Amino acid sequence: MLPPAPPPIPAASPARPGRRGLRRARPEPAQPVRPVDAGPQRRRRRWWLRKRLLLPLGLLALVILLGDRGQDTPPAAGGSQLGVPVRDGNLEFVVSQVRCGVTQVGTGLLRRTPEGQFCLARMRVTNVKTGARTLYEPVQKLVDTAGGKHAADLGIRVIYRDQTLWDKIEPGKEVSGTMVFDIPRDTRPDHLELHDGIASGGVTVRLR
Repeated sequence: MLPPAPPPIPAASPARPGRRGLRRARPEPAQPVRPVDAGPQRRRRRWWLRKRLLLPLGLLALVILLGDRGQDTPPAAGGSQLGVPVRDGNLEFVVSQVRCGVTQVGTGLLRRTPEGQFCLARMRVTNVKTGARTLYEPVQKLVDTAGGKHAADLGIRVIYRDQTLWDKIEPGKEVSGTMVFDIPRDTRPDHLELHDGIASGGVTVRLR
């Protein structure tokens, strides 16, 4: 005798939609917004400010370096040009006196002594054209009889405070004062090289 058949398995009823049967899709988390990196802009701005400050200084240093290189051949002889007007660019120079063998300028805390000997060049400068100009010591040179070039002393502005030589020279105006050069004891001054600016061609003033 066969055993009784198992009861039929009821079919699963389809799930009804409902609050429990449906799951809400969870929203994706929002990606954080990264702030704009202003670092490169700041760095560019700082570099531009440094460039504006360093460029004039670098140009002046280059002029000094090139001006001091080597020994120059003195200009052809033709006699002293003391008291004779000469012109470079906008400026007319008249060198009235050059005195060498000076062993001291200034007094007290402002006292200066040379490595060799001081040469003092007294002059007046007139702006004969349009456009203001300013003289700069490093490009004003005295060339000695051995061919060595010597720039005007930067510290003399502090010692000779009453002169106008280094003031801004407006068109039609005149300034005057003394440039001081330190040259070796065993040489003599041969000529001056004077410039109306750091990029000018310059003019020669013979001293003998």
